[in-house]
Amino acid sequence: MDSSDMLKKRLEWMECDDRTNSLYINGVNEFLYFAFGDLANSSDIGEDEIKVPCPCNRCNNSTHKTKDEIFNDLLLNGIVRGYVRWVYHGEFKPPQKRKRADLGDGNSDDIRRMIYDRSGPAFFNDRVDEEFGDEQADGFDDEQVNLEPKVHEYAKGSKEAKMLDSLMKDAEQTPYPGCENYSKLSCILKLFQIKCMDGMTNKAFNNNLKMYKDVLPKGADVPSNYYEARKMITDLGFDYEKIEACKNDCMIFWKENAKLVKCTICDRKSDRKSPKVLRYFPLKPRLQRLFMSSKTASDMRWHAESREEEPEVLTHPADGKAWKHFDEKHQSFAL
Repeated sequence: MDSSDMLKKRLEWMECDDRTNSLYINGVNEFLYFAFGDLANSSDIGEDEIKVPCPCNRCNNSTHKTKDEIFNDLLLNGIVRGYVRWVYHGEFKPPQKRKRADLGDGNSDDIRRMIYDRSGPAFFNDRVDEEFGDEQADGFDDEQVNLEPKVHEYAKGSKEAKMLDSLMKDAEQTPYPGCENYSKLSCILKLFQIKCMDGMTNKAFNNNLKMYKDVLPKGADVPSNYYEARKMITDLGFDYEKIEACKNDCMIFWKENAKLVKCTICDRKSDRKSPKVLRYFPLKPRLQRLFMSSKTASDMRWHAESREEEPEVLTHPADGKAWKHFDEKHQSFAL
């Protein structure tokens, strides 16, 4: 059974209004079998205690529950009909990449790397440009790079310089006197990570910040509300563009399809009032920043200008037919 047939089969029982119907009950059991699978064999806790996100209309994958609890909820509340691809339960999961340092350890090198990526090599002085240009792909050299607010003379006083200065101060400043594990910036990043992973609402985020103001020692410096914290994240380059997506994940309403009123694949109508949102992080600004420094720009062009080819030998992906075909088809991009 291919992917489209599988999704159609799921839609049949998920859109069934009679939750006593055997079609719906069998579908629920199919989901539970998939969601829990071999978890009991790979877990130290008992099968009855294992919990996964509940996709009923009331929980909407924001609350973890046991197998029996989810079964009862799905019969009582129904399943979220747009949840056709069970991504919260391990389906269509991308391959695991090399583990990176967790934001929770307040690693200052990671924060500096983010600020550097946000502002671009050419924005800093030649000393910093040289240090970052020679670093290894896996991270910093043994000698820690010091990103003090020293930018090129032409950039000083600009809006970008003020933003950069604020970010670097937040990266060095602790949330309160005596805190050793977090900087002000890494603390906010960790809070946003929790917000995204656990489905925290903006209101709950605000309430947490208010509580921190009361709980933390005198002199603590944390944002007062969600919008102040979000401004820090936006300055770091984590802003994104919201694009409406089909409730069944068939397509996105973007560019030439932006004004369509229903999905071209499943005929489901667009929900402008409560849309499913895809968050798009633009690639162009990151590429532009890589070309801002003469060193990183030459590295970006290396495969086309400096690489030595060996006839009939595949020494680089650019020697492959796929790369050459792409260059021929998209000549302006290849240039």
